Amino acid sequence: MKKQSISVLNRRDFLLKLSIACAALPLVTKAGLQQVTSDTLPAQIENAFFSVAFDVKTGSFFIRRKQGPTFLSNAIVRVQTAEELLATNLERYRHSTEKSTFSDGLGEGRQLIIRSKDKEKRLDIELGIVLYPSLSAVFIEAICRNVSMQPVTLQYINPLCAVIEEKGSLNWPQASKL
Repeated sequence: MKKQSISVLNRRDFLLKLSIACAALPLVTKAGLQQVTSDTLPAQIENAFFSVAFDVKTGSFFIRRKQGPTFLSNAIVRVQTAEELLATNLERYRHSTEKSTFSDGLGEGRQLIIRSKDKEKRLDIELGIVLYPSLSAVFIEAICRNVSMQPVTLQYINPLCAVIEEKGSLNWPQASKL
C-alpha cells in the first residue's frame, strides 16, 4: 500500500491559497445590486476607501466603497464538513461583533471580529475583516473552532461567499470577467 504524504503549509501560504481558491462571487447589474444591499446598516469599521458592516440578524456582511457603488453585499462564510454545509446565515448561529485596533507590518489597522456561535455546539465560526487607513484593500480571514466532543472533518472554508442563491453580490464596474 502506498503511503500518502501530507503537505504542511505555513499560515501565510494556506491563507493565500484559501483566498485564491475560495472566493465565489457573481457579478450583478446595478439594478440587481440595489435589491440586495442593506444601506441602513451603519459602518462598524471604515477607512478612506471602504466601510464594513455586519448584520447580526442575517449573518451576512457588506463592504461599501466610499466613492462609488457598494462593493460586496450579503456575503457570508461557508464551511463544508464531511457531514454538512454550514454558513453564517443559518438560524443555528448567534452572532456578536467586536472592534479593535492593532499594529503590524502593514501599519495600524482597524479590525471587525464577528463571532458566530453554533447553538448546536458543533462548529463556531470567527470572521476577521481588516482595514488599513492608507490601503485600498480589505483583508478577510475566517477561523473555525470545533466546540463539540466529536472530531469534525473540514473539507473547505469559504471565508467570502456572495452567491445569488444567498442574495449576495459583488459589484465590480467595468469588469467583463472575474
